[in-house]
Amino acid sequence: MAARRHEVNSARPAACATLALAALLDGLMPVQAQALTEADFYDDLPVVLSVSRLSQPLDEAPAAVTVIDEAMIRASGFRDIPDLLRLVPGFSVAYTRDNTWAIGYHGMADAFSRRFQVLVDGRSIYSPAYGAVNWGELPLSVDDIERIEVVRGPNAASYGANAFLSVINIITRDPSQTPGTFASMQYGEQGMSGLTLRHGGEQGDLRYRLTLSAQTRDRFEADTIDGTTPVRLYEETQTYFANGRAEYRLSDTDQISAQFGLSVGDWQAGHSLNADEPQGQDVSA
Repeated sequence: MAARRHEVNSARPAACATLALAALLDGLMPVQAQALTEADFYDDLPVVLSVSRLSQPLDEAPAAVTVIDEAMIRASGFRDIPDLLRLVPGFSVAYTRDNTWAIGYHGMADAFSRRFQVLVDGRSIYSPAYGAVNWGELPLSVDDIERIEVVRGPNAASYGANAFLSVINIITRDPSQTPGTFASMQYGEQGMSGLTLRHGGEQGDLRYRLTLSAQTRDRFEADTIDGTTPVRLYEETQTYFANGRAEYRLSDTDQISAQFGLSVGDWQAGHSLNADEPQGQDVSA
């Protein structure tokens, strides 16, 4: 009997383990099915603010909205805000020339982004003087962005004529989310390098955040050939900017918010075939 029992157990150990696991799962599955509710499938949906200027879940927003959250920004590896918009369905993002971005929706794109209303914390950064959004001069670090809400299509006409194709609301981190000192160094292809320093603190009812950053880009490191003539492309940029935000709490329901940004830089432009074109640009915003 002992030998026979040993033979049976050694011949079918996998089958016995499978039966035991199946019985265990069979006992657990009804408990899990009873515990699941509809809320389990919707509790992770983000809350959006840009569609109707009210806080509402994404599935209740009366428009098509894409939310690029902090986790997506970190996973993408992008260091320029226009690159982040590549994550939006239907968007096309291209680099034109002279450090200018062309961004469009469903094929309607140009170098001025005049069909978009672009906001930073609800404040428009569209420049009516030039009829454009100066993406490269925007004094805002990617590390300070909490999320980007993109309302796709002309569904947010209350934002004005520039909201014909989309409303892009860049929401930065509250100073209460950035206590202490933060430092970040970046290095990559196409001459990309950068340094970002940020400090946040709190004094009584005042919360503040200050960010300093230096960014370098060289999108065309190698020269090209036009027929038999070598052509040098001048596209290197060095941009330095500071951004600050402060919140002062007046009461449990009221507070004062202030934000500023300053950017300066030395940008190159053009190419060696057109000697009459200026090869340098002084940038300030």
